[in-house]
Amino acid sequence: MSGFALSRLKDLYQNKFKRLNILQEDLNTLELSRGSFDLVLMTEVIEHLEKPEEVLKKIIEILKPGGYLIISAPNYLNIAGIWKKIVERLFKKTWDAWGNHGEGIENFTTAPKLKKWLRQRSFILLEERGGDVIRSWFPFLKKRYNFIDRHPMMVFGRVWPVKYFLMNYFILCQKPNSLQ
Repeated sequence: MSGFALSRLKDLYQNKFKRLNILQEDLNTLELSRGSFDLVLMTEVIEHLEKPEEVLKKIIEILKPGGYLIISAPNYLNIAGIWKKIVERLFKKTWDAWGNHGEGIENFTTAPKLKKWLRQRSFILLEERGGDVIRSWFPFLKKRYNFIDRHPMMVFGRVWPVKYFLMNYFILCQKPNSLQ
């Protein structure tokens, strides 16, 4: 999470909820006990990790039984994602259609891939939604609108099969009360 996003989150919610602790930490160095969190929010992070499996295992460990995970990642099953994959293969470098980050790791993610990983770890998928109709299908319009990060037309993100082909994919899932 960027410094701006973290400070904004704290400004909006830290004083409203007495039991809310907002942390931005490196999971590799953070010492947390098993089952210490009711909720983990991980948005637009997994695609930037060198070893996403290790981070997700740590999240499973620190979540309480019955705890919730809200996770989102870019979904590249759309025109912008396919174009990204082609450009990266041709030019052997990371390409970001929207100029958010031009270098570093950006693993190619899809909604089915993310859902499969969560199900393999016995998570219960409670809700899933696609987001960002405009960026996924009309990336060339970026400079023509200012409302993109407000996720216009989010209603389409609930529609099957449309939700699987939008730019962002959001999942609310729950850790089972007991893992076999």
